[in-house]
Amino acid sequence: MRDLNNTPYGQFIWWVGVVEDAFGDPSELGRVRVRIYGFHPTSGVLPTEELPLAPVLNGGVAKINAGEMVLGFFMDSVDAQQPFILGVIGGSVSSAFYAATGAVNRFMGSFGQLSGDNAAAADRPTDGSCPQPKQGLANSAAAWLGYREKVPADRACLMNLFKTRVNSSIDPSKTPWCGAFVGSILSSLGYPYPKAVNSSRAFASPKYNTHNKNGYGTTIWEKGTKESQLDAANVQVGDIAVFKRGPISSGFGHVAIVAQPGFPGNRVVILGGNQSDSVTLTKKSVNDLLSITRPPGKKPETYDPKGVAVSTGGKTS
Repeated sequence: MRDLNNTPYGQFIWWVGVVEDAFGDPSELGRVRVRIYGFHPTSGVLPTEELPLAPVLNGGVAKINAGEMVLGFFMDSVDAQQPFILGVIGGSVSSAFYAATGAVNRFMGSFGQLSGDNAAAADRPTDGSCPQPKQGLANSAAAWLGYREKVPADRACLMNLFKTRVNSSIDPSKTPWCGAFVGSILSSLGYPYPKAVNSSRAFASPKYNTHNKNGYGTTIWEKGTKESQLDAANVQVGDIAVFKRGPISSGFGHVAIVAQPGFPGNRVVILGGNQSDSVTLTKKSVNDLLSITRPPGKKPETYDPKGVAVSTGGKTS
């Protein structure tokens, strides 16, 4: 009989941690970066980008979001260098817990010091009404921060937004809605939106637009043709970013509103819907970016996050 004490399985070490980056796997294998309690120091000592990459049982990034508490074990036992995630424990971690452990979602840029939950907008209506347009696309989108597709009241507001602004009858709890959300925000401020508003690729540049050979708006950057122009000088708050989802040839993607002109950590800071089943402020890798377009007649605008934390992951569609 084999002596398991002389194998890694003989000294099973389980752990609890928090996922800090769900899109940082350079090999795109679905692994996530996790900070493990009792093993990893705070982010001031061990930055997020230096945390180990952990495989996720049956799902990868499609099943797990940044900010979620997870349970796992070390595949290499006492060496504790190869974590493996078994599942999520009861949802996201509070901002207070993040602050206490140093396990925060950080980025550099003009936003300054951020803190607080990426949850509801600070001025979310308290009378049961739905958000109204603000000044600028980013601020209008931010008014919807924290609205979730599976919360009945939120779902009703989202469905009303889609119906009244872009005449779309989709149910966000059943159908991907990133396009309908961006289109509705555009419509609410009088900007034109694509006819195929429910499709994220309808907002893309000509090369990646699956509905209009001329693309949407003005192309600011397009993967493969304007690589050198991807910098803060060309991109504005309120521009429209379209990302790939799966192979480019699949025609699938994700669309959101640019919330910051820079690209901290090679990420695009975006405001959008259908991000972890809700409206969030998050970051997505520049490597997944297909195009950035500017709505016709768009005016310059600014966006102040007002203490809203930026997540570093979450599923999108």
